[in-house]
Amino acid sequence: MRKKPETVKVFNLLKELHHLVDEQGSTAPHLLSIGERAEEIRRRFEERQIESEQALRELEELVRQLQEAEEERRSKMGDLSGRPYAPQAFAVEWWLRTHRIDPRQALRVAQAMETAFAEFPHWMSDRRQESDLRALLYRALLDIGVREVDVVPWANAILNLLRRAAE
Repeated sequence: MRKKPETVKVFNLLKELHHLVDEQGSTAPHLLSIGERAEEIRRRFEERQIESEQALRELEELVRQLQEAEEERRSKMGDLSGRPYAPQAFAVEWWLRTHRIDPRQALRVAQAMETAFAEFPHWMSDRRQESDLRALLYRALLDIGVREVDVVPWANAILNLLRRAAE
């Protein structure tokens, strides 16, 4: 049996990741950030900025992170109140972790945001609710030590990710 060339493996992994994000991204928004990173690897590979070996290593690392995220998500299926852990809150936590925020700090923000998402369920369509939710997100990010200059771009990226998941 012949081994597949690494280029074929790269494109097969990209195809599978793309399919997974398309299928489950709306119910598991954390997958969108993984999909974005896969797309960046694809772009760099196609533009010959990286070789197939490096692309394959990076994609395999993404798959490992995806498996880790799924294990984490399953382990957090209920918070202390007994409610299911909100997919949006987990997406916030995972986004922060992929941006090198300590997992404990990312969890603190996610917990604050889980409460905020429950308090402002129409934040995507109601400007007032979005403003209130955004203020809580800014405060939570500042509380974990995110630099002031990064707070607004990070909040925008997180909220845009969640909006895309809802589309």
